[in-house]
Amino acid sequence: MKCKSTGQQITTVEITPDKITGRGGLLFVLRYLEKSKIFNLIETVVGDFRHSKKAKPAEFLLRQVMAKMLDGSDSSIQGFDRLQQDEGYASQLELKKEEMVSSHMVKRFFRKFTGVKYKVYRKVLQELFIWRLNITKPNIIVMDLDTMVLDNDDAKQRHGVDVT
Repeated sequence: MKCKSTGQQITTVEITPDKITGRGGLLFVLRYLEKSKIFNLIETVVGDFRHSKKAKPAEFLLRQVMAKMLDGSDSSIQGFDRLQQDEGYASQLELKKEEMVSSHMVKRFFRKFTGVKYKVYRKVLQELFIWRLNITKPNIIVMDLDTMVLDNDDAKQRHGVDVT
């Protein structure tokens, strides 16, 4: 996604003695997601969440959320506030530092995924799964369920819960 508001876009990759960020591969994964049109699809299906002109579009916010999830170095929601201060991280996402989303913006965004919107989001994930299957056309699809059996018969029953 070319950031329309900044016009900044990384066009070349070169060797430099400067260390900008330790998340060098993040940009390439984001480019793949952009080419797969996942951000556009989600925004098209769930609609425009903005209630004011100054609010950012869903695609803009989803890109930063996906980047943070892929990075995985900070799993807390307050990590968005810390990343707002990281100029190197912002440039990795092809943004200006002041365009980084805050934890409050992310919370407001995800609060809107309730009821019908949540069901629509699940439909988006299903469409992406089918889209990918049509590209790869596998002969066999193996679907796993990861289970872990626990013996908790002697556990205390709390809040009206029975042993499993």
